[in-house]
Amino acid sequence: MSFREFVLEFTYPVRHPAPAVTLIVLCLLWLLANSAGWMGIWLIIVLAPAVLRYLMLLLEARARGVDPAPPGIEEFSFIGNAWSLFAAVHVFIAVSVVGLVENLLGRGASLVAGVLLAALLPAAFAVLAVTRSPLESLNPLTIGRVIGKLGRSYWAAPVAVLLVALLLSRIDGLPGWLAAFVDLYLLFALFAVIGGVVRPHDLFAEIDIETPAGPEPGKVVSELDRKRNGVLNHAYGFASRGSVDGALQHVTAWIRQDEAYPGDAWPWFLDAMLRWDDTYPALRLAQEYLDLLLAAGEHRAAAKLMLRCRHVNPEFRPHAASTDAALSAVREAGNPDLEAWLTRR
Repeated sequence: MSFREFVLEFTYPVRHPAPAVTLIVLCLLWLLANSAGWMGIWLIIVLAPAVLRYLMLLLEARARGVDPAPPGIEEFSFIGNAWSLFAAVHVFIAVSVVGLVENLLGRGASLVAGVLLAALLPAAFAVLAVTRSPLESLNPLTIGRVIGKLGRSYWAAPVAVLLVALLLSRIDGLPGWLAAFVDLYLLFALFAVIGGVVRPHDLFAEIDIETPAGPEPGKVVSELDRKRNGVLNHAYGFASRGSVDGALQHVTAWIRQDEAYPGDAWPWFLDAMLRWDDTYPALRLAQEYLDLLLAAGEHRAAAKLMLRCRHVNPEFRPHAASTDAALSAVREAGNPDLEAWLTRR
């Protein structure tokens, strides 16, 4: 990343309408919460997950080179997409480590620890956004691989962390409303920069299932999404009552009998089910989808699907009858790491 690109990403939240409007709205809500006394505590509790989720959405959007969508009502809940709240754990761990080092070894050592953690945090956030796996985002080997893949362009991310930390420490004298705006803006800018660092390297392509293209007419898409969401909600009802088999039968029966675009439906339902707090039903569906990809000779897509499922749960495996075909697919894709994982018992 060049210095010009760094500046463009750092100023992205105020140069584009979607993040700028979101920034203003969240800032106003935050000021309202701070001025509402005891009642404001409840608003802060609702706002906190929304801010965290939007930061991860912003990182993912900039990594893909698109504008993030405005936060929906689902972002203001602790239920669902729990992985996106894990960024707070990374920050808590980093602050705690710096504080502990300062108490034990002094100010100078804490500054060194802070710089080292600033070098690691962006990669951890990137891993979290790509894999949506909190455990994987704490894996030092995965973090190291991501930093190695990003290479020299990674410099911008730690610099952004240090710059944001420095600026946040210098705004104590600002009026309350301006300090709140600057706080949120700096967080938005940091996650935009991290996304910008990731974007040229296309980390998402390594684990993503292709985004369903769907039909063009907007009316058809809307109706199709409505039907799919109805099926998804019904399946969630089965799964929440402990009937994972019932959930899978409901989804697969719909795709095979009533779905207008079955080739797009499999990745659509899998992506949606991976957002559930319990990913086990989604991984069961992934086994069915993997069988279809292997049977169709879609080896690259099959390898990407297995890579994504491995990030969700390292214990994921294809159906026993599909193991040989899965091995052939990963060998054709040229991924020895994935082959070693697949052959591990």
